Amino acid sequence: MTALHPIDWAFILGYFALVFGIAYWAYLKEKQSQTSTEYFLAGRNLGWWVIGASVFSSNIGSEHLVGLAGSGATDGVAMAHYELHAWCLLILGWVMVPFYMRSKVFTMPEFLERRFSPINRTVLSAISLVAYILTKLAVGIFAGGIVFAVLIPDVSFLGLDSFWIGSILVIVLTGVYTVLGGMRAVAYTSALQTVILVIGSALVDKASGCGHRVIAARLGRPVSTVRGWLRRFGSRAEVVRAALTALAVTLVTDAVLPDSAGSGFADAVAAVGAAASGAARRFGVPMVSGWRLACAVSAGRLLAPGWPSRSCNTSWPWSAVG
Repeated sequence: MTALHPIDWAFILGYFALVFGIAYWAYLKEKQSQTSTEYFLAGRNLGWWVIGASVFSSNIGSEHLVGLAGSGATDGVAMAHYELHAWCLLILGWVMVPFYMRSKVFTMPEFLERRFSPINRTVLSAISLVAYILTKLAVGIFAGGIVFAVLIPDVSFLGLDSFWIGSILVIVLTGVYTVLGGMRAVAYTSALQTVILVIGSALVDKASGCGHRVIAARLGRPVSTVRGWLRRFGSRAEVVRAALTALAVTLVTDAVLPDSAGSGFADAVAAVGAAASGAARRFGVPMVSGWRLACAVSAGRLLAPGWPSRSCNTSWPWSAVG
């Protein structure tokens, strides 16, 4: 069984065709000049938007979309602390790029060799290679392999499962267009990937939850009414979370309280679920509807500004709302 459909494969194949088309164009450009400046620095004539987009997509990869996003979902926005300091990169570029341009160097180790000595170039090159492989490439390839394992779990080849197939493909395909097209291929394909990353992330975020229109259609209620419910619930999320968490603890002393979901809205929904689980354990019923429980304990005033005005009645016959 696969999570991909023909339309998905069509988009994937179209993406790779476009990437390798750009790489082949860059290869032809490089063959015309056949200079190290063209291969390593794209002839020093890339546009600012290409450079900016390339820097963005070179920094943001599968380790962010899979690893960092997952950590953010479980641990909260604190995981973004490191990325919030990306402005340091802009300051560093603003200060140091003029030095690199005047010295006509290709790499940072080459700059240190001219500034200090050849041993500095060797040391920095060794440190950079080891650190990049262990802290950047390995994590990115691992995250890419996870994506393959999730999307095409049943694929295998020569004893390799989809995780290893995906990891190897990421290495081989990226290496092919990088070696063939040089910096120009890397820069333009990275610019393309920036567009895909931004649009794709926005679509994933949109698809991760139902908007008020979808909910209204499912409930058979006016769109404006459902939108008002969601806004009211969002404004009272902390009150709901606190009240239902207290109820869960009151119902069952060893209640399993949910971890922070990263947003007040999600935390409030999780608290409703925890209270429902506690009610089911307290009164020996197989399952309790969280929202019917919330309606019962609030007497239908869950979204009203005055609730809760008194403690919840934990002796209510919860089997009636199961």
